[in-house]
Amino acid sequence: MKMNKRNIIIYTLITMVIFTPFFYIIYAYNVSYHLFRDSGNIQQPLASAIYDRKGVLISHLYDEYRHYVKMEEIPETIIKSFLAAEDSSFYMHSGFDLTGIARALFVDIISGSLRQGGSTITQQLAKQLYAGREKSVKRKLIELFIAREFEKKFSKDQILEMYLNQIYLGHGVYGVSAAAEFYFQKPLKDINIIEASLISGIPSAPDRYSPLKNPAAAHDRSLGILFNLISSGYISKQEAADKFNLFWENYTGRIKTEFQDAGIRKESAGEAQWFTEYIRRELIAKYGEDTVYRGGLKVYTTLDLDYQKAAEVIMEKSLERQNAYSSSINRYEVLKIDTGLAVKAAAKAKIKSELKDEYIKQTVKFNRELLSSIADELSLVSMITGVEKQDRVITEHSDAYDNLYRLSKAEGALAAIDPATGGILAMVGGSTFNPVNQLNRAVQSRRQPGSAFKAFVYGAAIEESKITAATPFYDSPLTYRGNKESWTPSNYNKDYSGRVLARRALSLSLNIVSAKIYDMAGGESIAKLASGLTGADYKRFQLDPTLSLGTTELTPLEMAKGFAVYANRGMSVPVISVTKIEDRYGNNILNNAEKIKPVRAVSEQTAFIMTSMMKDVVDSGTASYAVRRAAGFGLPCAGKTGTNTDFRDAWFIGYTPDIAAAVWVGCESQKYSLGGGQSGSAVAAPIWGAFMNEVYKTRGKVKFPGKPSGVSERRICSISGDLAERNCPVKNEYFLPGTEPEAKCDGLHGKLSNIKELIVRDKKTMRGKSAPGLFEKNSEEEPTDNKTESFFFDD
Repeated sequence: MKMNKRNIIIYTLITMVIFTPFFYIIYAYNVSYHLFRDSGNIQQPLASAIYDRKGVLISHLYDEYRHYVKMEEIPETIIKSFLAAEDSSFYMHSGFDLTGIARALFVDIISGSLRQGGSTITQQLAKQLYAGREKSVKRKLIELFIAREFEKKFSKDQILEMYLNQIYLGHGVYGVSAAAEFYFQKPLKDINIIEASLISGIPSAPDRYSPLKNPAAAHDRSLGILFNLISSGYISKQEAADKFNLFWENYTGRIKTEFQDAGIRKESAGEAQWFTEYIRRELIAKYGEDTVYRGGLKVYTTLDLDYQKAAEVIMEKSLERQNAYSSSINRYEVLKIDTGLAVKAAAKAKIKSELKDEYIKQTVKFNRELLSSIADELSLVSMITGVEKQDRVITEHSDAYDNLYRLSKAEGALAAIDPATGGILAMVGGSTFNPVNQLNRAVQSRRQPGSAFKAFVYGAAIEESKITAATPFYDSPLTYRGNKESWTPSNYNKDYSGRVLARRALSLSLNIVSAKIYDMAGGESIAKLASGLTGADYKRFQLDPTLSLGTTELTPLEMAKGFAVYANRGMSVPVISVTKIEDRYGNNILNNAEKIKPVRAVSEQTAFIMTSMMKDVVDSGTASYAVRRAAGFGLPCAGKTGTNTDFRDAWFIGYTPDIAAAVWVGCESQKYSLGGGQSGSAVAAPIWGAFMNEVYKTRGKVKFPGKPSGVSERRICSISGDLAERNCPVKNEYFLPGTEPEAKCDGLHGKLSNIKELIVRDKKTMRGKSAPGLFEKNSEEEPTDNKTESFFFDD
């Protein structure tokens, strides 16, 4: 009985030894079958390509940088070299090579580990697509079975095509086409036999055989492949030797200048990085990361790469000049913050009062020295000595001061669009795009546009027939009184102009007149028009008189869109960045051109009159010197300058008949100023003019459209705004129907023009007047004395 039990155990063990591998093989086959069946069509990850409006490549978005090429596009040099390097019997076996497997098995047994694969090209492809990088018997079996299925489903040329496009070739490069671009800066079709042997040697160990990381190993590996090619008769020994030696003599020069960590992401960062990042975010929001980075999309955008390059160069140079000035202005503000930090340090250290001033002085000096000269050295010493805490403290301290100076730095943004299509033609989000400077201020940063907002204030009032371009105003002191505080706007030059017509008031950017127009048009009408033109939510606009001076924050792109409506005869179109998108097979998955539907945002008549008025801003107003003389831009254009309190933000938004562009310049933090006199006309308008000069070097000249029907024209007195009489200075003015002046000028041009007389008169008029609740805060608060704050916007 005991013998029977023992026999049963023995027979069971023998059966398990015999059949377990069989069942394991069945299991591996089942796994491989389902992997292959469920995978559907094989789609190798492809980079998405972004093109400008002319079809010029801007950049790529990818996880794996790869250019897919068809078999007929792959040169014979590449095919022969890879067969010599990886699988000389590729066209003879049926997916796996028993001799190679036996050889690899022998090496693995001798070494006691899984060191050699013995894989054919088909097996390598199966491994990369399905089996992964794990080294195990299970993975090897799955690889063999899938390789066999590959050979059944695909031809040899199809397998080789997939392999040569799939393989990893170091430094973030996938596929032979991308490798040719990265290693030799040439198209795949021009790769010679020596270059091909170098590329074909990389896949087995990309780090070890990278010519940039290990040129000696790469040299020896490619030489071995070349010997195989000589043995096969593909190239003669003498020819191979001559070409090989000449190649390495020349290629060594590049190796000396390349860093070992060079990668395709550094080589192919692409053009227009501000715009590319904007597009990347838009695409991922719509299609997801996998489709964008691996789907091989072809994205055709509205950008003009030539305009973009011009904008980037002009902005960079302008910001360099601006920072040279602004840094000296903000040095005092930074010093105050430095001193404040030192005061806190003194209090924390409990420094005696008689030593406190000297302690603060020395602390500020030490912080400056630490930041400018010795921080890196101390950090290096900390790393060498292993004192991580000291290194962390130094780093945090340096980062804090770096951030302090960064916030005081002047930055800028430019957004240019096509008024008719809404297409973005150029976009600059700041100075040089880099890992620590990626905030796109053209779309992600809202700032007060100051007097540039007057384009919407005047536009709303004209549209509602509350004013005309010839409405006379008295530019004299004005105060709005609320229950708990008051507001007194003032002009840029702190002076008054007396009687002035609306057209001239906009040209000179008179703040008091804009505030009076706000009273006439009403905050709701102004906000409604501004929202319709800019696309900004109506709720973002603060409905009080300060709105007349641009206190609601907007982005440069929103301002460009708003002014583009005037350029487009009152029609608003959505801002777009992409015209169409194709998938990897060329199928159209998006066509924005078919979706553009213009919407009437303001009447064509109002748009014409506003354009006429803002042309004066450029020809004889606040922007005339910057645009016409300094920049030398002479084509028809219109626009408006903007500057807010203490010169924190400088704007110019302008347009020609076919381009609208907004330029903003300001310090990163609104605690800092660009400096006295750094207004929109001094800082932003020159950038706009220079940009337009470059654009129109290659663009046809256009004129603004003529007077539309529904606009009347009258000869008026340029002083009173009434119909001109014999002794009046005469000019032609445009009007909406029913708003034309009826009275004739009385000829008393000097009456009430004396500013002192106007001030006395207006003070009598305003005495006792108030605007209840206009600036009211919390009604439960204790009443406080009225406070008067003076705001000035623009120049």
